[in-house]
Amino acid sequence: MVPARSPWTLAAIGLALMLLLSHTPLLRGRAAPIWDGIDFFAPYYMLVGDFARSGQFLLWNPFTLGGSPDYLEPQLGSFSPPLLLFGLVFGGTRLSFELYWLAIWLFGGVGVLALARHLGAPPWGGLVSAVGFAFSGVFTGNAENTAMLYTFSFLPWLVWRVDVALTARGLRPAIEAGALYGLSALGGYPALVLLNGGFVVLWSIGRVLWSAHLRLTGLQQRLTRTATVHILLVLVGAAVMSPTYVPFFVEGPDVSDRAGAMAWDDAVENDALHPAAVATLVSPVLSFANLFDYTDISMRSLYVGCLVPVLAGLSLFKRRDAAFRWWLLLVAVMFLAAAMGRALPVRGWLYEWFPPTRYFRHPALFRCYTMFALVLLGISGASDLAATFRTRDPLGWRRFRVVAVCLAAVALAVYGSVIAFLHETTPPPYVSSHWHTFGSWLFVATVAAAGSLSGRRRWRELAPVALVILALADAASTARLVRPTMYDGQADRWHRLDDIHRSDIDLTAMGLMRDVGNGGNSAFVSKIPTLRGYSGLAGRLVRRYADDELLAASASGENRLWYSTSAGMVDRSERCFDAFRARAAALDAPPLVIHAEPVAASNGAPLQVRTGNTCEAVVASLPAAMRANSFKVWEHRPARLTLRVDVPEPGWLLVTDTWSRGWRVAVNGRARPVVRGNFVFRVVQVSTGTNFVDFHYEVFGFPWLLMVSWGLLAGVGVWSAAATASASRQPQADERRGP
Repeated sequence: MVPARSPWTLAAIGLALMLLLSHTPLLRGRAAPIWDGIDFFAPYYMLVGDFARSGQFLLWNPFTLGGSPDYLEPQLGSFSPPLLLFGLVFGGTRLSFELYWLAIWLFGGVGVLALARHLGAPPWGGLVSAVGFAFSGVFTGNAENTAMLYTFSFLPWLVWRVDVALTARGLRPAIEAGALYGLSALGGYPALVLLNGGFVVLWSIGRVLWSAHLRLTGLQQRLTRTATVHILLVLVGAAVMSPTYVPFFVEGPDVSDRAGAMAWDDAVENDALHPAAVATLVSPVLSFANLFDYTDISMRSLYVGCLVPVLAGLSLFKRRDAAFRWWLLLVAVMFLAAAMGRALPVRGWLYEWFPPTRYFRHPALFRCYTMFALVLLGISGASDLAATFRTRDPLGWRRFRVVAVCLAAVALAVYGSVIAFLHETTPPPYVSSHWHTFGSWLFVATVAAAGSLSGRRRWRELAPVALVILALADAASTARLVRPTMYDGQADRWHRLDDIHRSDIDLTAMGLMRDVGNGGNSAFVSKIPTLRGYSGLAGRLVRRYADDELLAASASGENRLWYSTSAGMVDRSERCFDAFRARAAALDAPPLVIHAEPVAASNGAPLQVRTGNTCEAVVASLPAAMRANSFKVWEHRPARLTLRVDVPEPGWLLVTDTWSRGWRVAVNGRARPVVRGNFVFRVVQVSTGTNFVDFHYEVFGFPWLLMVSWGLLAGVGVWSAAATASASRQPQADERRGP
């Protein structure tokens, strides 16, 4: 007997094969990830993989910007189980990143299949919707940003479990939703984590108010259930994401400019969606048009295939219980309006009235949820069309024909108008773009029109097959046409990462050797520390220090230790840094400044600390610091540095490794404070003669927060597996919950 779920299994297999075929150039080594993909995420992923293979978490990264507490950066996934699993199995290699990247795409598409099955869609409708989702403008446009894809891929799974939780008797689905929500934050893009939660809330509001199967209960009961579900989601999600997010708000403000709220114009207008981007709904190639003067090319596309808009339009023809579908359409419009931060005020209102939205920019990110809402409406439309296929309802076919023909006519008119308008200013699209756009829209219109003719029963039976073929062909053509936003021709550079890869993260043999660097992250692969790098955590002063030739030279090379008996205390301001840099240029060496109250030396004698009314006066009175030439490196690991340093008298030792409040130090066995010095580095007091200086890094809440997080994930996973196994042994109830 054929299992009831076999069509859905075949749909998942078809989706996986479609993704593999579309990304063949990457897997065959003929293409490389583009932009942040190759410059940021791939090197960081390889570093996390090397740490995992060494049995460690990426807590402190000594290979960039003088050192960085990278576990604070959620996008890097230092505590993400899926990322660490791939890194542990495949290592910090180029192939490992490729497989992880593609697994994210597949995970999101399979999530749409699971959600479509729950909502009562036919397998072919689920596959069409999943293909539209997986090859939408989110995945093809933002392919460079692995963290964005990771978080967005959790959205259909999250909506599925929340929707089940709204009607389930127990609390398990709500707890599962919370676990998924927290997991989407470990290794995900923080802005999308917040927006995922917002979309789920809006989905739940619509279901509570207008969904037929929820209206069977009283309003108070529905509201109580909804509140319980979302409270559990937030509590469990917060616990799961706590290993990264709790320390970020504790330690992040000390090391990163991104820990605070952004300025209004940066959050509301920077990379907002241009209104003309609506035209990309008809063709993905239009995202390359010269129409979007302030929207990055990665954020322009709204394309979800040609079938999803048609099915979404069809879903709105339903008269009974259609309020929820119109609510979804309103949600799609609201997110689209928020994306247009420069043209419409919605994003500005969110900035003023909902403070969490002040912490991220790129308003065009809101467009992702417009596309997802269309996918959800497409699932509903597929359910209606499947009913038409079963009942051979002529009215249903007429509706399908009207929607398909009208949308095709509008799409082709828009496409032709844009091409004509751009003829003089933009290179014409490839001929294949014309074939793709006209062929896709005319094909869906033909399927709908032919099925509406009398005596075409056989054609109506084959229509689902035709629609699946169209969806797959549309996706394959889209992947080829928009390849410039996913890959480029730097295959040699991509292969070179394997050539320079070094998996050992122990730096003891290198001593204190550090290159200035070119600002890239290849150091993560070669394990050669650099002062310059590409990181979202680094503050402005760190970058300014690294960009100054004299100051950069003082913090690179084999000898990066400085000693002085005289230090000045100044604020960590841009004005004081300018005075410091000018004094260093005059002395041809940096002076030594600190940014904390002076303390007594280890022998009880006070060290000389100069203060004054202005930082200019303090810095101008300071002598040049001296290189500490008599030293030996006993141990140098990512989270530990042990030195033996000889000095002639009590003074200050400047170690040009980045300061962070997690660093602790013992000098000759006695704990001493680690003071921030020269704006970004570590300073410790030393005594006359030989000093054994032992730095070690303590992560806030580690390992207790991680134990809570992973313990919850493990417990929920075991509970869900046991419940699923138990349910599989019982007669299956009808799970259809279509909107």
